[in-house]
Amino acid sequence: MEEKNLVVLKDLDLVTKDDVKFLQTNSKEFLDRYRRRSLFRSRFEMDAFVLNDTEHPTPDSKYWQAIGEQAVHVSELIRLGFNAQKSKAEVELLQAEIEELEDDKNQAEKDYKIKQINAKIKTKQIEIDEKSYGQLECKKVAQERLKEIRNWEDIIPNLEANLKHGKEDWEKHHPERALLRTEWQMRNFDMLDDENKKNTVKFFAASVNHPDNKELVQERKEQIAEGASKYDMKKVIAPTSDPTMQKLLDHKRKNLMIIHSDNSPVDFGNLRPHPGMQVVTRTMPSVIIPEALKHAIQSGVDLVYIVEDDIVPSVGGMMELMSNKDELAVTGAVMREDGKQYPATLLVNIEGIRAIENLGGKEHNLEPIMVPEVECLYIGKDGILKGNPSIVNENGRPIGNENFEKFNGTYLHRIGTPVTEQIMSTEATMPKKDVFVDRELGTIAGAIEAEKKRSIVEGINPPIKAINDFAEERKGLKLASGSQFLQQPKVSSMKDFESKKALTDGDPIAKKYFNRKVRKIMVASPHRLQTDLNSTDFNILQMPAAVDSFLESPWGFNVSDSRNTYVQIAIDKGADWIFSVDDDTIIPRNALVQLFSHQADIIGGFYYRKYFPLESVGMFEAEDTTPYALDGSYKFGEVLHNVLVLPSGCTLIKVDLFKRMEPPWYKTFTVNQRASLTEDSYLCQRLREMDVDVMMDTSVQCLHVDKQKGTIYGHPEFIDAHTNTLNTKYSDYFAAQFE
Repeated sequence: MEEKNLVVLKDLDLVTKDDVKFLQTNSKEFLDRYRRRSLFRSRFEMDAFVLNDTEHPTPDSKYWQAIGEQAVHVSELIRLGFNAQKSKAEVELLQAEIEELEDDKNQAEKDYKIKQINAKIKTKQIEIDEKSYGQLECKKVAQERLKEIRNWEDIIPNLEANLKHGKEDWEKHHPERALLRTEWQMRNFDMLDDENKKNTVKFFAASVNHPDNKELVQERKEQIAEGASKYDMKKVIAPTSDPTMQKLLDHKRKNLMIIHSDNSPVDFGNLRPHPGMQVVTRTMPSVIIPEALKHAIQSGVDLVYIVEDDIVPSVGGMMELMSNKDELAVTGAVMREDGKQYPATLLVNIEGIRAIENLGGKEHNLEPIMVPEVECLYIGKDGILKGNPSIVNENGRPIGNENFEKFNGTYLHRIGTPVTEQIMSTEATMPKKDVFVDRELGTIAGAIEAEKKRSIVEGINPPIKAINDFAEERKGLKLASGSQFLQQPKVSSMKDFESKKALTDGDPIAKKYFNRKVRKIMVASPHRLQTDLNSTDFNILQMPAAVDSFLESPWGFNVSDSRNTYVQIAIDKGADWIFSVDDDTIIPRNALVQLFSHQADIIGGFYYRKYFPLESVGMFEAEDTTPYALDGSYKFGEVLHNVLVLPSGCTLIKVDLFKRMEPPWYKTFTVNQRASLTEDSYLCQRLREMDVDVMMDTSVQCLHVDKQKGTIYGHPEFIDAHTNTLNTKYSDYFAAQFE
């Protein structure tokens, strides 16, 4: 900024003479403050906020964050240098054009021609002044970026000296970082908002169960137990349609006992209970279910999971059984040689049985519910693993089922003998209420009659008679004022169900209607920090007809890890498409509908980089394979094919593409700690090798938001670059609220 730049305000009559005098009088102070002001972070902010112990709990995490932050500033500084050189050349070109206009003016004879030329000269001189001012701003930005680069250079060596996992492979520290980060969040659960609570529980469970964290989990088992059991999730998080999430919420703070035989081939350490659950494993020489139940009841546990001698459950089978929280006893299923399914493994809600006993239940004739989808395998007399032929082949090798393939490449084979407690049948004393199992009939001790009686126990539910009397008074009500309508039917045609399963079980027409595949789209909006907000308002985003949709917003990862995370979530939840929307893009309300209409393998919208002059984020390939970006030289609304790099800020991708590739699907590469290949470039190159047409629909025009500066970058038809405002006629075009 220079004092002469303030004169333009007077020339444009934007301010009064007194205002101009005020500006000129204080110009030296303005210029000095401009010189001293900071554009980026202070050293304190870098240490305390960017590298805080909550987000980056290890020296490795701080190190990789620090070099990433520094690399961004170095990259932007280089880009700034090119922009400055380009601007300088443009000034030289304008000066030459002014000289040419001066020659034309000397040869002009008409006054109006001379006036026209003078106006053109004046316009070009203003452009020169504007670019000169821009160069001064570039210089200030360059100085500020250099200051932050130097600060990071002071920080990085100290972090590098304390690295645990080395400085060559930045992925190695991620499991430890994720566990320590989410452990802290679980222990400070009440500080999080509802959305982050859901993500925290999910990521905490994933971190605890990650094989690379086994030793760390043992070291920190007390802190992890505190994080897992400090809060009652059901009180702070609303029920969710995500079954895995619901299992975590419903079974928090339970005590689980796993009982199996000494000779079981299963490594029970690999089974997946809720990470906040207290788990104890007990063994018997041979599993006798009545004796196992007696021991469990006497031990005071809430749940017991019993595995017969020859049964091999899947790693997630126990969690699947736990999702049936309304049943006192459930079993998995095993397909024997006759092709029929039989009960296998048994999960009993001991806490529920005690509650029924306390309500006066005396008889226990409860039949466990078999869940056919929770399939187990078994060891045949020949020692070969057997079961459903779609899961295990004739040689005993699991096929096509990751639950059985995930550990040791085969099934849950015991790696080492765990330290367990022997349960001898002679040591178990009979409980006050007789509990037994008829193994042939598949029934266990229960309380069906007591369960029926529970609803009329005084003090538990409202008086039944009062409810019935009120219902009698409500029958056959008539409309007032002589209405011609008939009386209301005694049996209403409208009925509410607690779940879709209850609906389909209760009505054959509804069952037939819902017995069809419904396509699912997962909207993925990853965040770098927990506090980051979406620029797009998903509440006003238009959704394609006849599809289900759900939103996932992983945070706390680097860019490529966050994308790999939501891809895995999409696969696990059976989504057909992923619609990725970055939190710094504003997309049109109809973006998803428009992209979905192409039914392409992969297609994205169009948006610009965060600088001027405008250039597309997407990259394209010339005939000589030279990559290039688009500025304004494209036909608005054109669908472009074989895009070299399609950014993920507004992109619809078929999940089947990822299923055809080995993970990780996204990777980011650096050379000498500088960004070299982005995750989008990596994915698009893999897709090109698969002969996938990577497409871009330029009619889906998005806006790119620089959150730090508050600047919006978009097509000039939408965004006025000088005022940083949206053209008012497009106020309803984008899925965002504009003032």
